[in-house]
Formats: sequence, C-alpha cells, structure tokens
Amino acid sequence: MDLSLSHEEKTDHQLSSLLMRVLEGYTIGLCSVLGEGVGGVTQVVGKDIWYTLKQEAENREYQIDSKNPKKALNDLFEILNEFYKIIDNYQIESNDNSIKIKIKGCKFRDYTDKLENKGIKRQLGCPVLIIIRAMLKEVRG
Repeated sequence: MDLSLSHEEKTDHQLSSLLMRVLEGYTIGLCSVLGEGVGGVTQVVGKDIWYTLKQEAENREYQIDSKNPKKALNDLFEILNEFYKIIDNYQIESNDNSIKIKIKGCKFRDYTDKLENKGIKRQLGCPVLIIIRAMLKEVRG
C-alpha cells in the first residue's frame, strides 16, 4: 500500500499549511494588539466571508433561505460541506431562545485548538464561528 502524496497533492498540502500558519500569525498578532477588541475585526471579516459565500451560492444557483435562521444555518452548512469540504457533518437544534450547533470533522479544528492553547477564545478565532455570527446577525437583524 503506497501512502505517499503526488507532487500536486504535496504542493497543495504545503500551501495549505503555510496559509494556515499565516492566518494563525495574523490572528495572534491582532489579538495581541487589540485584545478583546479583536472581536470588531473578526466581525467585519465574518461579514465579508459570509457575503462571499452568499455570492458563491448565487453563482451556483443555490438559494439561501434568509427568512428562517435554522434554515439559513442549514443552507450555510451545506455550502461549507458541499462546496468547500470544510466540515463533514453537522446537527442543529433550536428553540425560541437558543440554537445549538454540533459540527463534526471541521477542517479548522486544529487551527482553533492552537489559538485556544495560546489564550485566544474560539469565538474570536474560529472562521466557521465568525461566519455563523455574521449570517445570524443578517438573518435575525
């Protein structure tokens, strides 16, 4: 059984690893300089990524139901799962006051674990969480 990577796979993996290190460095730097104020920056980043994801969905003729927060979350996770392969599986439970989300196989898990180990709260550094917050803010007003 040959488990070696092809040249193209190795290059993609190396680039992905480098980009994650750059992202980690920027996040750590912003948190060091801004402290809890980094939430304002991540809010803008989340909004920009959410807008990009919506545009990508529209380009692929995929409708996001923004009338219902739970449906919008399902639509968002389908995009993250199907288009970008960022998550493997998800489950959403909601009631009138809260939404509980379980994500399995998130490709950002190692990244956010490293940030948490360096004292950066997950809600400030997790790309998926900042996208969810931006989406819910738009959907719920």
